[in-house]
Amino acid sequence: MVSIAMRAGLTVEEAEGIAQDAFLLFMVKAPAIREQNSSPTAYLVATLRNLLGEALRRRREKGARREMLE
Repeated sequence: MVSIAMRAGLTVEEAEGIAQDAFLLFMVKAPAIREQNSSPTAYLVATLRNLLGEALRRRREKGARREMLE
């Protein structure tokens, strides 16, 4: 998961944080995932994709704000 996040353009620290967040969310939702007979892998991949999207969106917005200030 960390390597996927890094290939998406995040730093090692950001990628590790995203992976940790995905696993924490998974642990919170694990009983419901098990109850629904859902795939844990599918949940982790979807969660990682969503968290990556949010992180990259925040990075773009931060860069845009920085450009406006210059």
